[in-house]
Amino acid sequence: MNDENFGWFNFVQKFLLKDNEFKINLNNDRNPDHMIKICQNYIDNSKLIEKCLKINRKDSKKSYEYRLKGNECYASGLWNECLHLYSQSLQYAPVSNDDDSLPLAFGNRSAVNFQLERYKLSLFDIQMAIDNGYGNYKSETKLRNRQIECLLRLNRLDDARKISDMFGIRFSSDLKPSIFDSTEKPIANSENDKITEKIGLFSSKVCLSYDNHYGRCVRAGNNKSIESNELILIEHPYVHVLLPHFECKYCHHCCRQLSTIDQFECCSKCTIIAYCSVECRKNSWQQYHQYECSLLPFLWQFGIGHLVYRLMAKTNVDLIYNIYQDSLNKSSKEIEQNLQPFLQPSSSTSKSTYYALFSLQTHQNQMNPVDVLSYRMTATLIIELLFRANRYQATEIKNLKQILIDVCFRHLCQTIINSHTVMIPDSNDGSIPIATAFYPSLSLLNHSCDPNIQIIFKNGIECFVHSNRTIRSNEQIFNCYGINYRSADYKQRQQLLSDQYFFHCKCQICKNESKKKKFEILK
Repeated sequence: MNDENFGWFNFVQKFLLKDNEFKINLNNDRNPDHMIKICQNYIDNSKLIEKCLKINRKDSKKSYEYRLKGNECYASGLWNECLHLYSQSLQYAPVSNDDDSLPLAFGNRSAVNFQLERYKLSLFDIQMAIDNGYGNYKSETKLRNRQIECLLRLNRLDDARKISDMFGIRFSSDLKPSIFDSTEKPIANSENDKITEKIGLFSSKVCLSYDNHYGRCVRAGNNKSIESNELILIEHPYVHVLLPHFECKYCHHCCRQLSTIDQFECCSKCTIIAYCSVECRKNSWQQYHQYECSLLPFLWQFGIGHLVYRLMAKTNVDLIYNIYQDSLNKSSKEIEQNLQPFLQPSSSTSKSTYYALFSLQTHQNQMNPVDVLSYRMTATLIIELLFRANRYQATEIKNLKQILIDVCFRHLCQTIINSHTVMIPDSNDGSIPIATAFYPSLSLLNHSCDPNIQIIFKNGIECFVHSNRTIRSNEQIFNCYGINYRSADYKQRQQLLSDQYFFHCKCQICKNESKKKKFEILK
């Protein structure tokens, strides 16, 4: 993490509340050229990109310093401290054929893992050291000896012989295999974590509908009651962002907890994120990280803007354009009444999933005009940064920048009322937030201060929704928007729900309390 303050939100407040030169009428918030110029000036004058690069870049000198400190700990037998220092060395090591930082740090860490009897991890480090040119700087003999010893302790005698024959290294096969294996075993999903018959991502016992009071809602189907603890929905988010202080504890891409401290995959360009596997690192880079790698120190101070930045980065520009153009011919009510995107089989990258997300409510017309203008400025900054990150260079769509700003603004408004916090259990029988995410199908569930579901996050960020009691046929399925009747009184709940979600709750609990208050007034 870093102490650099980029001051974006202070910058916005300055123009919205103080600066007379900012002449945008609050009743006419669409002055794109003026806003684009303001955001361009902010990026240039604050040296935003240069500051991020300075904070978040590989540095062979730092890598060397961490490796020297690790060597001192190794000589003293301080294995855990040594492991941490070599991992820090790896994070700062440049990926270059002309730099020895990366292969030497991998080679050194393999020795520590061997001392800790983590033989599979030691083998991984040995292979990474070799693949990154260890032999160009030091003899591989010591590494190959360690490789053979690891294979023997894992009872892989044939593999050990192959290495021995290939490099002419003699060994004794009398070593006993180790019973220690630090590699985390994958947890198989139970039958209770599967939905055999689906409507979209929902159980087939569910039906989606629309009414004038609730808008879109999810109900138990006709003649299909849902039993207590029955699985209703499994959903992977369309987009998510790991909270900054959990980097290097959880995978940046899948949000699974790293199975072994100080043993993770690093980005080849930046220094402050970690992955649980090569696959996650590659998928992250392909989907979004290549466009935010150089900006992470700023994005971590950007609040909900980071989630929307990533959403725009990962979504195909032609898909955005087509859905946006289609929406121009429809009223907001027509868009909201369309349930079709939620009924189709989908994945976190499919067209129907993005269409479902795009169709979620914004409540823009109910927002404070100053907030609306703030979101539009933030949307303009996001798109300007994405253009500078070369996200939209290979397209010739007319007025593309303004279209993307409009779409980005829509998603910012949606984020306030539709994003979800990913919670995991902590050691004190409570839960802690580790990420923020967009789950389009989960967002269809309306609020009750006494919900009839419970949400559990597994496998990192995968969302499992179970009933917490029997839900009768045609009864609506309710989530809780963060505040329930056990945690706050009637007045507090109504105020918080009105301020953030723009509605007055009329769930059964609130109706009963409202009647009780009216009765007390009449007494």
